Amino acid sequence: MGWHFWIDRDGTFTDIAARAPDGGLATRKLRSDNPGGGYAAP
Repeated sequence: MGWHFWIDRDGTFTDIAARAPDGGLATRKLRSDNPGGGYAAP
């Protein structure tokens, strides 16, 4: 089994959840837009 990703892009934030091959779960919350520089979800 490989990685599985779930992505919910909304107006302000993008939520990302990922299940690793070993069953581990990782989550992140990123800004959906980027008016001031820095990283934002594509």
